[in-house]
Amino acid sequence: MSNRLYSKTIWELMELLGAREISSQDIHKETQANIRKWEQKVNAFISYCEISGSVNKKGKLSGIPFSVKDNLSTRGVLTTAGSEILKDYIPPFDATVVKKCKAEGGFIIGKTNMDEFGHGFTTETSAFKTTRNPWDLERLPGGSSGGAASAVATGMGFFALATENLDSLRMPAAVCGVVGFKPTYGRCSRYGIIAMASSLECPGVITRNVDDAALIFSFIEGKDEKDANSMNVNTFDISKLESSISSDLKIGYSPAYLGKDIDSEVKAAFKGVVKKLSDNGFEVEEIVIPDPEAEDFMNNIIYRSEVSSNLARYDGIRYGYSAYKIRDLFDQYFNTRSVFGSEVKRQIVTDTLAVEDSEKLGRIYIEVQKLRGEFSKKWNKIFKNVDIMISPASPNLALPVGFGRKSGFIGGVVEKRIAEEGKGYMRLQGMYSVPAVLYGFPAISVPIGLSKNKLPIGLNIFANRFEDEKILDFGNYIEGMVDFKGLLNEF
Repeated sequence: MSNRLYSKTIWELMELLGAREISSQDIHKETQANIRKWEQKVNAFISYCEISGSVNKKGKLSGIPFSVKDNLSTRGVLTTAGSEILKDYIPPFDATVVKKCKAEGGFIIGKTNMDEFGHGFTTETSAFKTTRNPWDLERLPGGSSGGAASAVATGMGFFALATENLDSLRMPAAVCGVVGFKPTYGRCSRYGIIAMASSLECPGVITRNVDDAALIFSFIEGKDEKDANSMNVNTFDISKLESSISSDLKIGYSPAYLGKDIDSEVKAAFKGVVKKLSDNGFEVEEIVIPDPEAEDFMNNIIYRSEVSSNLARYDGIRYGYSAYKIRDLFDQYFNTRSVFGSEVKRQIVTDTLAVEDSEKLGRIYIEVQKLRGEFSKKWNKIFKNVDIMISPASPNLALPVGFGRKSGFIGGVVEKRIAEEGKGYMRLQGMYSVPAVLYGFPAISVPIGLSKNKLPIGLNIFANRFEDEKILDFGNYIEGMVDFKGLLNEF
């Protein structure tokens, strides 16, 4: 299959559609061909729809198909968050980011698979299926947005709306060879997200190139009266996105990012990018970052508090699955929540026990927020010395199917060697992901190459709050520098 249209950016398609050199039907046919070829192999979708919502034929995205992670509400379309407890839930409204894309004429091709309520990093905890990595079907696409990344990589839609909470968007994009962009917290409305940890979660976009990520960001950003955390900032003007970038930019990275648990090919690829940047005149320097263990502790306290609160709403009374043949309220709760997967049950137990003393939790939470503010100041000082920070997007190549269970992170029979690998993996992944999540920094992962076995390797780029344009500019530069060929060019 030629993928004639999927070799182009959305920008280019918009121009071709405007000049009537192609039709939306041409795009639809090629998308359907990709779905027929790939979906049975990779299991990217939980549900599929021909066209969802009215299509604005005058919108800039008119005729462009996209997918939506299944924790973003879609009016009239099944939305499960990867959980059996929501297997019949059909929202009466669209998430704001979904609504904005539909208003521009885009249409939803389907809802993508994810770890149940976002609990996981492999897409293995979904109640419905395990998504595979299209580069190697015996490997995983990362998580929790694994279905979204897999769909975009295989041309099953030109972009995917997804969410980020602890690298759950950037890392899957990286191991699937596509671009994952998480905006500054507050620049895009959170309204309509089925939340895991509300103050850490942010909507974003997965695309096949940086230009497309910038384009979709220009549609979904902005203040929303339905989300008090959304902010009025200078509207993103995509026409001002630079095609080249000044070598006056100072780039920073931490030697801690290249610890002993990193894959040797990932390390070599990252060092190769650092060398190329230096050769091209950029000042690249090693930076001492704030204590990653303290940041992980802060993130865990906030995460556990909010997860415990958010999961408590699934009581069988208000919405979602409701148990029957019950004797009392305890039965109602117990039997309803029995349909949760093992990882979510574990989270409920451990997180609730961790925060069960509300008075003590209140004190800890306040202290953690103070500490969070102090660490944020440390990062502000770093960004006075460098313009951009870079790290590997993931310390590993795509993980083998079954890794989550064998490592003990999602139950199952634990294998000691894999469990140790998992601990090292999570330690480094936390260094790459926590700062952007904890302090609301914008971040993007961009493919930088393939391993010897043709598995994608990604670069993580982040900057200070509201410098989204800067990292998009730089990501665009990196993309041109490495000239990565996506999956549809490889197969």
